Amino acid sequence: MRSQFEPAWGWWFFHPREKVRAGGVKPPHSRPSRDLIIAGHQQVTKEWWEKRRDAFEIYISQLVIDEASAGDPDAARQRMLIVRDFAMLDITPEVGHLASEILASGILPRKAATDAAHIAIAAVHGTDFLLTWNCVHIAHAVIAKAVANICLLSIPTDRLEGQVCSLTW
Repeated sequence: MRSQFEPAWGWWFFHPREKVRAGGVKPPHSRPSRDLIIAGHQQVTKEWWEKRRDAFEIYISQLVIDEASAGDPDAARQRMLIVRDFAMLDITPEVGHLASEILASGILPRKAATDAAHIAIAAVHGTDFLLTWNCVHIAHAVIAKAVANICLLSIPTDRLEGQVCSLTW
């Protein structure tokens, strides 16, 4: 069972920017997990959010809204307060095509279709980073390299505005 603060729903697409304000949105709050790994993720996420979040323009997609609004109603409300003001990246036909290409390659299993869509959204929109704790399908060095090759082959070079990275700590 996930803690309400475990950032599994937290797919953030972002670009670096100059820091233009000192304040900012705070991360959701919850009780620390009793699982040491999750508690560590919670702490690192909280520190990044407090110290580094304002250095980036953060984007989300409808998939993030869907994931953030699921589960425990109180936790979902807290998550929705966090994501409500972020700019949305569209899920275009090009995103669907790239997600299908990623799945067709066999690099990700069919059950990871949503993960493929998150990657495709980041790639098609040229985001600089895809922030996730998903080390199984996204923040995984071997998979990330293979997926990057598919993105480079599938997206016309005139559309590549940035590079997709899996940001991990």
